[in-house]
Amino acid sequence: MINLLMNFKWLDLIDILLITFIAYQLYSLFHKTRAFRILIGLIGLGVIYSLVKSCGLFLSTWVFQVFWQVLIVLIIIVFQPEIREVLERANPLSLLPEKRGVAHDPSMVETISQAVFRMAAERTGAIIVFKQKDDLQHLIRDGIAFDGEISEPILLSIFQKYSPIHDGAILIDGDRIKQVSGFLPLTEKANLPTRYGSRHRAALGLSEQSDAFIIVVSEERGQVSAVQYGQIKRVPDTKALSTLIVEHLSQKKKKSKLSLQDLISRAILDHWPRKLATFCLVFLFWALLAGQQNYSLDLIVPIEYKNIPPNLELASPPKKAKIFIKGTRKLVASLKPDDLRIDLNVSLAQLGRRTFYLSKEDISLPAGIQLEYIDPTLVKLDFRDKSDSQVHDRIGKNDHRDNSKENKSRDNNR
Repeated sequence: MINLLMNFKWLDLIDILLITFIAYQLYSLFHKTRAFRILIGLIGLGVIYSLVKSCGLFLSTWVFQVFWQVLIVLIIIVFQPEIREVLERANPLSLLPEKRGVAHDPSMVETISQAVFRMAAERTGAIIVFKQKDDLQHLIRDGIAFDGEISEPILLSIFQKYSPIHDGAILIDGDRIKQVSGFLPLTEKANLPTRYGSRHRAALGLSEQSDAFIIVVSEERGQVSAVQYGQIKRVPDTKALSTLIVEHLSQKKKKSKLSLQDLISRAILDHWPRKLATFCLVFLFWALLAGQQNYSLDLIVPIEYKNIPPNLELASPPKKAKIFIKGTRKLVASLKPDDLRIDLNVSLAQLGRRTFYLSKEDISLPAGIQLEYIDPTLVKLDFRDKSDSQVHDRIGKNDHRDNSKENKSRDNNR
């Protein structure tokens, strides 16, 4: 681990941050769906698989590989609705503005608010679902196609106690009632207050799995509640309800302009514990997988000349060469240039200029490290007679002495 961190590069940081972003977005999309617990289990199995593979357990690795193939097919079949919902949310086209009739007709908003509080006064239970961007087809079951106008008499007639379609939710899309008598998925929360009945639980269940805005009228207490994103808010009067409808559905809602610094700050600090946990998990996966990654590296290593014939000597030989090695990142990161050198055997050298090839046999590498090639692949060496060199050295020394004596005699004559 220490060697990996010492060889940590900017590209590694970019890699980790990119996967952290993708993983957090997947978490945000899945964490309110049935598939989230399965996703957590898959992450745990992924960690175990990585450990098994890194330890070299052949049989366990093979079993996990077969298991993954079968499991992926089962997940696609069982969680097809959730996968479709996640892909729809991740669709970049969903960011484009979408026209909604409710937002442009204040009288329609007022009509809905008046009808809702009239039903509350008469203790008539109701669930009204406003579709936004998310597709609700796979979440609302057994609904009856309606495609009717929005008016107070129609809303009251749908939810009146003796109507055959009163026991369920209506779906409003734009300026039309698209569906009636639909059944919503119940929330799995176990700690809800006892005052919440089946309508509230159904509204919460839908809001946890979509961006729908839902109005609930309690039959027992005659209270009105607004539900969105898993949160319930009690609404006191028609004015407050109209404001909420416009706030959540209006396409003319003005979004405050944030500076680049504010956007970056929010991107980092909003839900920072979850983001930090995601980063730590991704870093752990990176550390497990990076050590097994095939990695190439070039190093400058010294050349040592072995077995020089006793009567010869080298004149200014190359002292270094570049080697290119490959192996797992864990092994390559543990290497140090000082631990490697090229030992070139020149025992067959003769007087004059000679060429020697640098080969894999001239360098010893740890197990698991492969030598790709050496640059240069050959070196040209000048071998000269050591005795000639000694004679030249003596002549040079004598000349130096004679010059010294001559200089001294000149000084004395002066």
